[in-house]
Amino acid sequence: MLQLLSNPSAIRSLSHRCSAPGCTQGQEQGELHCAIAVCTQSDFAAGGASNLPGHTQLEADTPEDLSMTPGEALISVWQQSLADSQEEVELGQESYPVKVFRAKKLRNVEFSYGDLRIIGIEQNPAASSRWAALAQEGKRIMQFRCKGRYVANVSEGKFLRYPAWRALALPD
Repeated sequence: MLQLLSNPSAIRSLSHRCSAPGCTQGQEQGELHCAIAVCTQSDFAAGGASNLPGHTQLEADTPEDLSMTPGEALISVWQQSLADSQEEVELGQESYPVKVFRAKKLRNVEFSYGDLRIIGIEQNPAASSRWAALAQEGKRIMQFRCKGRYVANVSEGKFLRYPAWRALALPD
């Protein structure tokens, strides 16, 4: 099935190299986008994209490891960064450095899950919240931010979604 799109950032399933004349996105011919048409994976399997001039399949835009759920990914990040004190977190084929905020000595890690960019931040025990009180007791807690909002946390290996998770329509 061929879908026409006007917004190249909406393309998620496959990336193409478009050299079709008349591209309206103001990009040079041959740059990575496909503002004129997007072919679905089934089009490539059926050979449908080969009929479109200037379209060739590039590698599928697949996330690192979507065999694990988002919750499992966050637990894995917590486990590797806080529980195991590793300097790098591995998710699928990708690895992400665990950094430490100099001023507060809190660990954080920025990683991707699919097309989402997520930041995991160690809970600050000096803050005034129930999570900080648990951190003062020695519990290992990591808060997770996505799209500028706190969406979940992992405390001692237990995953908890916040209401922002649903508000941002993040995957279950």
